[in-house]
Amino acid sequence: MCQPKDDAKAYIPTPNTAPVVEEVNYSSKTTNSITVTARAVDAQNDELTYTMYVSTDNVNWIQKATSSSVASGTTVTLTANGLAQYTYYYVKVRATETYSRTLIWRERT
Repeated sequence: MCQPKDDAKAYIPTPNTAPVVEEVNYSSKTTNSITVTARAVDAQNDELTYTMYVSTDNVNWIQKATSSSVASGTTVTLTANGLAQYTYYYVKVRATETYSRTLIWRERT
């Protein structure tokens, strides 16, 4: 019969959770751009990358801006350029982390 060692240890990884986008705020606009600020937090304090998307119909989304990798909880400014004048746009921001080569994200419109 095999006896367990007193000093035996087991590693049980904590599940990773997606970051939470807590704020997306309109900042400014010009005749062909929209600027927003966004902030997300990650329970594991992983670094995050923010991506801004725009849509005219809330169905088809186009990526317009991406931040560099920043610390969880950092507020970033994103600007969508090259927009058409006199057009209504929906905006959403996605916060992404890379964990074990898998992208995990949450977004807020």
